[in-house]
Amino acid sequence: MARDRFKRWGARHSRVKRQLHNPYFQRKSNRSSGSWSGWRGLGIILLCLAGAAALIILPAEAMTNSFFSIDTVSFALPNILPERQMRVRAATEAVLEKPFLFGLSRKNFFLFPAAAIEDSIRKEGPFAKITAQRKFPRNAVITVAQAPRIFSVSDGVQTAFADGEGGVLDIIGNGSVSASSSAPYELREAVSSTAAALIPVVIKNEEATTTTWKVGTEILQKNCATLISFFDAGLSAVDLNGTVYQVNEDKTRVSIFTREGVTLLTDPIVNPRDQLNRLIALLQDPRYKDRQVLESIDLRYTGKAYVVQKGS
Repeated sequence: MARDRFKRWGARHSRVKRQLHNPYFQRKSNRSSGSWSGWRGLGIILLCLAGAAALIILPAEAMTNSFFSIDTVSFALPNILPERQMRVRAATEAVLEKPFLFGLSRKNFFLFPAAAIEDSIRKEGPFAKITAQRKFPRNAVITVAQAPRIFSVSDGVQTAFADGEGGVLDIIGNGSVSASSSAPYELREAVSSTAAALIPVVIKNEEATTTTWKVGTEILQKNCATLISFFDAGLSAVDLNGTVYQVNEDKTRVSIFTREGVTLLTDPIVNPRDQLNRLIALLQDPRYKDRQVLESIDLRYTGKAYVVQKGS
């Protein structure tokens, strides 16, 4: 009986939807709605505006403040002739004098045009290395390294220093150098003392016509420059010394005049190692132990060297 009443009571209360509420979340705030959120939104807007202003004002101040103005541009130009040093300085100044946007000066730590300066100097001829660097807060350093001078070249009218590929590095001046067995000494007298350490080269100019050389011009074809460098290093193996190299006008033959009076005829198109090996093999012959009996040796033809002896 009691159990039946309990069941009826349970069934009756199970049909009532129970609503449980945490009384904490039913409390109402005494603050007026919207007052705090409004001030917070205004503060965020003001912070955004201040940040935007800072992004505009601070860079503008940095680009115009005299504290960051570059007032010293120094140059490190080792082993570069005075004339080319002047051209490097002029190229640098030409870039720095060009105004930036809105007339801002490029002589500023943050606006310093390092890449533009390097490109401008590179147009003045071949250099081994060019760097333009800024140093905080008001200095800049331009460093230019000279490409190695390998050849001292003359065509009888003009003389120049050239790099390992035959490109002009420096125009030295005028000078007439004959292509003879004594040419090495005449060439060394015709140019500055620097040329004495270089490989002397004469470009034959039979018609006495010439094109004015300019810095960066390739006056020796690369294969001629390669052959000359190779023989200059290898001739000591056959006891030949004091050489001058004569390149004919169309760059198809290189004649080598030695101090011993022997003339070597070579072809810049043919592998220089093969030509030198033919020379070494020939001079191992006991008949040519005395180099003074030789007048010329033609190394241009594959498989054989042709000899002309003095008095023959």
